[in-house]
Amino acid sequence: MNYVAEVASLTQHPVGDAVLPAAQRLVGAVRDGDHHGITQAIADARTAAHHPYWVTALLCVVAAMVSDEEQPSELLAWNRPGT
Repeated sequence: MNYVAEVASLTQHPVGDAVLPAAQRLVGAVRDGDHHGITQAIADARTAAHHPYWVTALLCVVAAMVSDEEQPSELLAWNRPGT
């Protein structure tokens, strides 16, 4: 009998699921202005995906995490001086 629990897919695609942790780190690194963290998250996404369309998967996962109920100016407010 197989007792391995299946983990639910958050993206419904194996490459999307592979890059999800890196996508989360990428968002945080961008908001923190951490250039090394940005570079590392992108490299981690490429390594995790093992797929030629890893960039597309990373962009789709990051885009899917963006609220469509906010205006771009509000979504980018973290980047304004003094906020």
